[in-house]
Amino acid sequence: SDILILPATLKNIRKKIASKKKEKERLLDKVQDFKIKNGIYPIVAAPKLGASQEIIHLLSEQSIPVEVHAQTHRITRTYEDMGFEIGTYKKLTKRSKNDAVRIIPLTPATISEHAQMLDRLIVVEQHLNQCDTYESILEKDQFYILSVEPDGQELKEIVTAVRPKRVLVFGNYIQ
Repeated sequence: SDILILPATLKNIRKKIASKKKEKERLLDKVQDFKIKNGIYPIVAAPKLGASQEIIHLLSEQSIPVEVHAQTHRITRTYEDMGFEIGTYKKLTKRSKNDAVRIIPLTPATISEHAQMLDRLIVVEQHLNQCDTYESILEKDQFYILSVEPDGQELKEIVTAVRPKRVLVFGNYIQ
């Protein structure tokens, strides 16, 4: 590649949230602890594009069964059609039991559909400015941020993998 363009659109994001690696570890611990304590897996509400696929990959690496909502399933299949290795998962059906982590789209409609299971719900958001929406209804250990903004280590990995001749950074917080 000749030119790699990277974002710098959030100021000091890592001062407000943990690194993506730490958030993934915290999420994985929560899922495993939930299963041990309750005998069933939690429901994870996450954006259909990006975060859901990261979560599927994370959980399948640990051999944790995953079922995904139809909307997320369609998008995940598109990722796979483009050559991404997401991991093992099934499509969530009406006959699905509680023997897998359910990943549902993070929308008001799907949250209200699962309102009777709020104690099983884990919310994963990609944008820091959405925190207030869920902090009022969820406990701190039910809310995670897998930011769309790459952290420093991820940026290094991207540049190393792509090996561009030039790197251009855009956004309000270029340093």
